[in-house]
Amino acid sequence: MKKWILLFAAAVALLGFSGCKAKQKEKTVTVLEITSDQKETEISIGGKAYGKAPLSGKFTPGIYVICAEKEGYDPVWKSVTVEKGKKTKVDFKLSRMKSAILLQTKPNIKADVIFKGNKIGQTPIVISDLECGTYSADVKAPGYSAAHAKWTIDTKRPKKVSVQIKENTGVIRVNNVSAKNAMVKLNGKNYGTLPRDFRLEQGEYMIEVSAPGYAPYSQKVALVSGKKVVVRPVLSELPGKLIIKSNPAGALVTMNGKRYGTTPITLEGIKPGRISITLSKQNYDPVTINNLGVAAGKTVSVSRNLISSLGSVEFVTVPAGVTVYLDNKLLTVTEKDPRSKGYSKVFRVGGLRPGKHTLKFTHKRAKPKEKKVDFVVEKNKNFRIPGVVEMWIPNAQITLKVGSKYEGRIVRESKTSITFEQSRRSRLDYNRSELEKIEWLAEEE
Repeated sequence: MKKWILLFAAAVALLGFSGCKAKQKEKTVTVLEITSDQKETEISIGGKAYGKAPLSGKFTPGIYVICAEKEGYDPVWKSVTVEKGKKTKVDFKLSRMKSAILLQTKPNIKADVIFKGNKIGQTPIVISDLECGTYSADVKAPGYSAAHAKWTIDTKRPKKVSVQIKENTGVIRVNNVSAKNAMVKLNGKNYGTLPRDFRLEQGEYMIEVSAPGYAPYSQKVALVSGKKVVVRPVLSELPGKLIIKSNPAGALVTMNGKRYGTTPITLEGIKPGRISITLSKQNYDPVTINNLGVAAGKTVSVSRNLISSLGSVEFVTVPAGVTVYLDNKLLTVTEKDPRSKGYSKVFRVGGLRPGKHTLKFTHKRAKPKEKKVDFVVEKNKNFRIPGVVEMWIPNAQITLKVGSKYEGRIVRESKTSITFEQSRRSRLDYNRSELEKIEWLAEEE
């Protein structure tokens, strides 16, 4: 501030030296004004410090070199020409100082670098565009303890940052077993046959050993860095397992004379050896399986198709809506087939014992009112009533304009006429102009 006072005094002295001419001449002012976009910016002119921006003062005309500086920012120099009697403004815009580091590990290994929460690569790695300040990163590598690196950027000169990373492994040895083809898993992942050594990071691990015909062995191991743990698996021989299915299901299973339930069934703890199984179900022929072998630790699956000792029958009626009796017991009322006009859906009934049976088809409006069909059922076979079971059943009542009413079947119709049956043997065509009305009758009774 004193320097600015001295400059001001010098300016006053110059004015005084002009004497009376100052009164006769208009005064001229030469001013230099300096500003910056950053607070606390240090200003120097011609290598001499003048304070912090903003600054404003009187300067003699001439060319000046002005420097703006602030910690953590790149310095900026400007050459400024100050003209007599004018105000010269100079504005400085400072940019943050940036630098870079080379991050590496000791020993020199490839390790993942996590910087600002993101994995950015592996060591050795250059991290650039770093503004002044303090930074840190985590360094991780398999078999080594995680390390933390910290550094400060306070100059533009790049730095080398080294972080010590310590090995963090031990050894788990899994011994061999007497069982053939034994396999080992580590934390659920297969690693092949035994014996086997694992070099691993310090921590807890699950060892599993398995072999065909033996119960699996598992052991949790706590591994300490620099130590060796030996696992000595002991495997126990397994009994056999039997899975029995039948088609249809629900067959009683008898094994070596003892009942075990119905199919599908899974039987565990079976002593290895030869067994005999019988599958039996009502209305089906029994099936026997002799001399079936069950090996230690193995699963044996058995599936058999049972042959029905019963038969079935199926039929179609024309029209639908016919009541059907089987061996004088009510069976069904046939339903319309939406895909075949005038026909019923195919109706099938099973569970019939082999031999002679009778179907009776009835309808109150039918002529004649009932029809009987005898058939013979064979074991495990379906009997289809030949063709269709046709009954003559009125489906409409027509009233002629002359007053006559008739009940019968409309077998054909168009926009101008209909063909009408009053009986099986009587078929007449009527123009629609002759008809007073048509009343359709329900197919069902």
